[in-house]
Amino acid sequence: FESFESRYSKPKESDRTFSIASQHYDFLAPVAVDFAKKNPEIKNFRIFESTTYSILQEVAQGHSELGIVYLNKHNRSGIIRMLDKLELEYEELFLSQTYIYIRKGHPLANKETIHEKDLKPLDRVRFTQENEQFLYYSEDLVETFENTFIYNATDRATLNGILERTDAYATGLGFIDDESVNHITVVPMAGDNGNSLILVKHRGHLLSNAAASYKRSLEVYFEHNHF
Repeated sequence: FESFESRYSKPKESDRTFSIASQHYDFLAPVAVDFAKKNPEIKNFRIFESTTYSILQEVAQGHSELGIVYLNKHNRSGIIRMLDKLELEYEELFLSQTYIYIRKGHPLANKETIHEKDLKPLDRVRFTQENEQFLYYSEDLVETFENTFIYNATDRATLNGILERTDAYATGLGFIDDESVNHITVVPMAGDNGNSLILVKHRGHLLSNAAASYKRSLEVYFEHNHF
């Protein structure tokens, strides 16, 4: 009811407001700036960067029109079950292999590809999820080795700061915002590690003009910033 009320009780205000929810990605800032320039009528643009569970709940409850998460062979069935339960659907945006995020100057930085055996002795940085019992909520793209020391962070600034100061690694889809991240590089992971970045919305819901514009900004970014 609160979600319904917030959407329709002040229609003029809602036309000037737009919200998306996403996992932790460096492309969120440049895409947001591009979207804002193309949509001057939107005066309140909210970017809710959070855990996988919260993102799906945000969209299901109507607080955000769009959600951005990834699927791969490990989490696909679990995430799709949750989408179905919440009456959500998705569209695939981008395909990517797994990349390893490390500091520039890291012993592995000059390798063309990184193998699992290269990661085994290293510490790891990852984003904390509030529902760790559901493995498919994790943003980890590589399985964690036994006895690995793990830094658990809740935001990208902390994660990047740890990477810059240590030989730890993180995993991701290969995007780096050069204007805000200066001392980190990415190296592709060897093997078939296909990941799908997906856009989540209510099942059967037609995108608003703002949501359609945001989707176009995403697509333009991916077209010009891929490895």
